[in-house]
Amino acid sequence: KHQEGYDLLLDDHTLYYILTDKSKANLDSMFFLHVKFDGKDEVVNLDFTGKSYEIDQLLGKDFESFVVIKREIPNNGTITELGTGQFINDDRLWSYVYEPEKLYDDMAFIYNDQYGDVLK
Repeated sequence: KHQEGYDLLLDDHTLYYILTDKSKANLDSMFFLHVKFDGKDEVVNLDFTGKSYEIDQLLGKDFESFVVIKREIPNNGTITELGTGQFINDDRLWSYVYEPEKLYDDMAFIYNDQYGDVLK
């Protein structure tokens, strides 16, 4: 959960961006997604537009006020670092960088079924 931007849920090599108030969404601006994998020096750039990966319309009536974006990450090994956010031209609207293995040490980052099985 975040105070700005989207809530993020990483499920293996699938990243969900979740916003519970559709009126706050800007799906026309670009999302950046930069991923590093174990044992590899290169950063994989997976930038995208939100509209291209939006799935909330598939989730049913309970989620009609949500925006949910589902972005697959290539399975090039264990994800060691993930940077994501949104930008317009050179201006970042919000951004976060994570090292997924370290998130398990902070219970605030552990998913506790807040959105249910409907995201699978």
